[in-house]
Amino acid sequence: MRDAPLLFPLAAPHAARWRQVGFGFLVVAICWLMLIVGLIAGAALQRWVL
Repeated sequence: MRDAPLLFPLAAPHAARWRQVGFGFLVVAICWLMLIVGLIAGAALQRWVL
Protein backbone atom coordinates (compact mmCIF):
# COMPACT_ATOMS: atom_id res chain seq x y z
CA MET A 1 0.00 0.00 0.00
CA ARG A 2 2.94 2.36 0.49
CA ASP A 3 3.52 2.38 -3.29
CA ALA A 4 0.08 3.87 -3.99
CA PRO A 5 1.09 7.58 -3.56
CA LEU A 6 3.98 6.98 -5.98
CA LEU A 7 1.88 5.17 -8.59
CA PHE A 8 -1.19 7.39 -8.71
CA PRO A 9 0.49 10.61 -9.97
CA LEU A 10 2.17 8.58 -12.73
CA ALA A 11 -0.96 6.64 -13.68
CA ALA A 12 -2.90 9.33 -15.59
CA PRO A 13 -0.27 10.49 -18.15
CA HIS A 14 1.03 6.96 -18.52
CA ALA A 15 -2.45 5.65 -19.29
CA ALA A 16 -3.03 8.49 -21.77
CA ARG A 17 0.26 7.70 -23.51
CA TRP A 18 -0.59 3.99 -23.71
CA ARG A 19 -4.05 4.91 -25.06
CA GLN A 20 -2.35 6.96 -27.81
CA VAL A 21 0.03 4.09 -28.57
CA GLY A 22 -2.85 1.61 -28.65
CA PHE A 23 -4.89 3.85 -30.95
CA GLY A 24 -1.93 4.32 -33.29
CA PHE A 25 -1.30 0.57 -33.34
CA LEU A 26 -4.99 -0.01 -34.09
CA VAL A 27 -4.88 2.43 -37.04
CA VAL A 28 -1.70 0.79 -38.40
CA ALA A 29 -3.24 -2.68 -38.01
CA ILE A 30 -6.40 -1.58 -39.85
CA CYS A 31 -4.30 -0.09 -42.67
CA TRP A 32 -2.29 -3.31 -43.00
CA LEU A 33 -5.50 -5.37 -42.95
CA MET A 34 -7.04 -3.21 -45.69
CA LEU A 35 -3.84 -3.50 -47.74
CA ILE A 36 -3.76 -7.30 -47.44
CA VAL A 37 -7.49 -7.60 -48.20
CA GLY A 38 -7.02 -5.31 -51.20
CA LEU A 39 -4.15 -7.44 -52.51
CA ILE A 40 -6.15 -10.65 -52.07
CA ALA A 41 -9.21 -9.08 -53.71
CA GLY A 42 -7.07 -7.79 -56.58
CA ALA A 43 -5.56 -11.22 -57.16
CA ALA A 44 -9.02 -12.83 -57.03
CA LEU A 45 -10.40 -10.26 -59.50
CA GLN A 46 -7.49 -10.89 -61.86
CA ARG A 47 -8.21 -14.62 -61.73
CA TRP A 48 -11.91 -14.04 -62.38
CA VAL A 49 -11.29 -11.56 -65.22
CA LEU A 50 -8.39 -13.31 -66.95
